[in-house]
Amino acid sequence: MGALKTGVYSYVTVEQADAYVKARYEGHDIWAAWNALPEPAKEIALIAACIELDTLPFTGQKRSRSQALMFPRYPGCELVPDDIAAAQIEIALIPYDAATRRLIESRDRRAGLISQGVRAYTIGKLSETLTEPRSPWSGLAFMASPKIARLVDPWLKGGYMVC
Repeated sequence: MGALKTGVYSYVTVEQADAYVKARYEGHDIWAAWNALPEPAKEIALIAACIELDTLPFTGQKRSRSQALMFPRYPGCELVPDDIAAAQIEIALIPYDAATRRLIESRDRRAGLISQGVRAYTIGKLSETLTEPRSPWSGLAFMASPKIARLVDPWLKGGYMVC
């Protein structure tokens, strides 16, 4: 994916997204829902996902001041990394992925409780202590997905190894 030049508004083309979805989700509801979309709707979903993705604080800097998107970056990558392209597609698929939507809804419910001052609750024998998110970008809905978080994590600013 990363080797192809895709344009100003997206890291991947609809054709690349179609191939990715088929390779990973063929026979699954996600694949059926994605295939049912007309090409313009897929393009809109990919552009919206790219806009969301580019709000993250990536390491390094853009290779060129004139480039519209956050990748490629300097130092480290002259092309769009496959992980970033995959993350864009996974973000575009969120409306069709029930498991990821449930994770986001659960995260949003917890965030709502925290904003109302709830720090812990008990229901029967179950209790939970709520904590604030650990990273400044964890408030982004798509970061509730461990799959997407794992794809973008190597490219994010954050902690540094201390020897």
